Amino acid sequence: MTTTVDKTTPLYNAFMDVFIASDCEFEGTASELLEKVALGNPDVLPEVLPADAARMSKALSEEIEPIANARAESKGYKFIVDRFKKADQRVIKINIECQTIPCERMDSGHKFCQ
Repeated sequence: MTTTVDKTTPLYNAFMDVFIASDCEFEGTASELLEKVALGNPDVLPEVLPADAARMSKALSEEIEPIANARAESKGYKFIVDRFKKADQRVIKINIECQTIPCERMDSGHKFCQ
């Protein structure tokens, strides 16, 4: 008997835990994003994290971003992902912007609420 594990929700949770703790902003490569999520969640099971930068970029597009966008409006924020080239590197820029002021994250020093 085999069991399938839905990695999407644990990966999304690991991503959001690190992302919200870091002022809701990120700009860097997919490798840097993967490293940030891995280092920020040392207890996350290895099979939940993508194996490399290409898979992290794909997980962001296909797993993390759709969940974040679905939850964003109901929780009063906007999840924005931009991809562009900077000095011959592919760069990902991610922001969470509050649509309500003050928001529920104001006590944690969330910059968009101040």
